[in-house]
Order: sequence, then structure tokens, then C-alpha cells
Amino acid sequence: MSSPSKDGDYSRIIDMPHHVSDKYTQMSMEARAAQFGAFDALSGIKRIEEMAAKKANAEADAQMTSEEMFDW
Repeated sequence: MSSPSKDGDYSRIIDMPHHVSDKYTQMSMEARAAQFGAFDALSGIKRIEEMAAKKANAEADAQMTSEEMFDW
């Protein structure tokens, strides 16, 4: 089975029928969202790290004297 092209052309498979199980009931959207919620929580860690780094840099810059700033 070949994979879709790099440009995202899924025309070959887009209209294929979707399998529906006779054995299991379909999962609710809320339950599906809950399964992936843990991954979404991890995306917030990066933002927190970036904000902490900016704050630390700003505090370090504020503590420098004007002479130290020009010695960089």
C-alpha cells in the first residue's frame, strides 16, 4: 500500500467507506477528547518554560549596571 504524496493528496482514499463496528458502540466525542487531553496539557509546558525564561532574562537585565550591559 502506498502512502499519500508529500503534498497531502488524499483524493485516492478520501471517499472510502468508514468502518463501523457491529461489536462496539461508537465512542462519544467527550470520551475521545478525554483520551487526547493529556497530550494537549503537554503543549502548555512549552509556553510556561518560555515565559519563565523571558522573566529570568528580564530580571537579570534589570540587575545589570549600564557598564555591564556594554561589556557583552
